Amino acid sequence: MDGYLSLVQFFFARYSFLAFPARMLAVIIVAYLLFFIGRHYILKAIGYMVRRSSIDWDDLLFEKKVFHALIHLIPILVVHNAAYAFGGLEAAVRRLTSAAIVLVMALFFSRLVAVLQALYNRTDGAQERPIKGLFQILSIAIYIVALILMAAVLMGKSPVLILSGLGAMTAVLMLVFKDAILGFVASLQMSVSHSIRVGDWISVPQYGADGEVADVSLYALRVRNWDNTITSIPTQKFLEDSFTNWRGMKESGARRISRSIPLDMNSVRFLSEAEIAAIRANELVRPFLPDEPAPGPVTNLTLLRRMFLNYLRSRAGLRQDLTLMVRTLDPSHTGAPLQIYCFAATTVWEDYEAIQGELIEHLMALAPIFGLRIIQIQTDPRSPT
Repeated sequence: MDGYLSLVQFFFARYSFLAFPARMLAVIIVAYLLFFIGRHYILKAIGYMVRRSSIDWDDLLFEKKVFHALIHLIPILVVHNAAYAFGGLEAAVRRLTSAAIVLVMALFFSRLVAVLQALYNRTDGAQERPIKGLFQILSIAIYIVALILMAAVLMGKSPVLILSGLGAMTAVLMLVFKDAILGFVASLQMSVSHSIRVGDWISVPQYGADGEVADVSLYALRVRNWDNTITSIPTQKFLEDSFTNWRGMKESGARRISRSIPLDMNSVRFLSEAEIAAIRANELVRPFLPDEPAPGPVTNLTLLRRMFLNYLRSRAGLRQDLTLMVRTLDPSHTGAPLQIYCFAATTVWEDYEAIQGELIEHLMALAPIFGLRIIQIQTDPRSPT
């Protein structure tokens, strides 16, 4: 570089007033040419070698543009080393280029953090322990350190003096970074306690969220709702508000069915021997009626409840090792609800809905056989009752 500058000085010996801008222009041209070579040739060569290699992590280095950040060092180092060519501006140029070097290195290390995050996301434990917030905090810390060093370089002061000045602004910084700090604490707590993972089905009614967790970051948790909308919830809110995680249901392989139909209490009555015999003669209910008759008089609701319990015990698609019952809920002005309480042996939504739909429809069709009426409120007064 010194030889080129001497050559420029020789050509402009007669025109000394042009020597200074000529030296500056020469430095800028050389810096740009080297940057152009690095950007269009060196990067292409690196990309070619990365594609040919058998390892995977170097592909991430190229994909996250780690090498691209280093290429920016070439023109900055050229200008920094040739700062004397700027005459009286040498000190200012050296400070500016030193600050630029710090900024490029911060960009380099933050992209390395992005590579580490991508490598972690490929591991088996990433689904169970989402620590995206930790990587984001690390990136923020890198840029904060870079800003302190840049300020120290530009002002010509020690970074220790800058940090001592920042100590007086701790309260202000805590206020500015309050959301980041709370978000970091929340994401760390979720990672340690396994309370929320990517892919979990969660329900947060106060935010209208009901779906699968798509992403857990420092500032927000994104939920892809079942209608394909996206709900973003501040991560810190999971330290304050309650939510429902359906992971336990999925891991158990069973989903609860709790459905009921309202029966007219006036239709509940004791059955005569002839009526019981007629019900037993029905081919739909005969296989599920108890063999031993109940002692004393029996009501049609009791017989239906016992019959349907036997039906549930024989039906495929239900978990027989979990709670399974047919019960009468508290009677009210809307009737006496008859409830089915059991667990489907699947967590697939479509299959689950099909099973519980079949059960409630079967129960509604059986009620008239036992002389029970289902309450249905008529919305049109002209329609027949």
